[in-house]
Amino acid sequence: MEFPSCLKAPNVGNTFCGTPISQAWQDLCLWEEVLNRLCIQSILELGTWHGGMATFLAIQCNVRRLTFRTVDRDEISPERKATIEFLGGRFVQADVFADSTSSQLLKDVPRPVLVFCDNGNKPLEFASFVPHLTNGDYIAVHDWQTEFHEADVVGPVEFFMKEECEAIDSMTRFFRVLEG
Repeated sequence: MEFPSCLKAPNVGNTFCGTPISQAWQDLCLWEEVLNRLCIQSILELGTWHGGMATFLAIQCNVRRLTFRTVDRDEISPERKATIEFLGGRFVQADVFADSTSSQLLKDVPRPVLVFCDNGNKPLEFASFVPHLTNGDYIAVHDWQTEFHEADVVGPVEFFMKEECEAIDSMTRFFRVLEG
């Protein structure tokens, strides 16, 4: 059976609400379960790309009454930015590797927070943000075993839902921040 052309995304892989997303569909189910289990107040996404995952997370945060911020060095489309803001989220154009950016971004969101590393240098994002996180916060990273490996895990953290991530071959891993 051939799908109608309106149901095919043009060479972008997966989409969410018509916007390219770098996650696989099973990862969205995983995020749903993670958010069902956590008692967080906000999500900070590093790396917006086209905004597909940002839209998914903004919807989740809107319904759950959480604060949502997504950060990227590059501007996103006005339509996607408007959608994220309509849902109560905020797009921040900033270089997450600039001095004091990590602490400033975290100062702006209620805690506990889940930081999602999905920008251009996941090991550096992880290493830059973990020191600013405290017991009760979480950090997640995308592109597990391709751009981020177990050797890149630093700081007082432990895996969260590791077995569930492995069971569905997710490229995302979640970590609980421990007392340092």
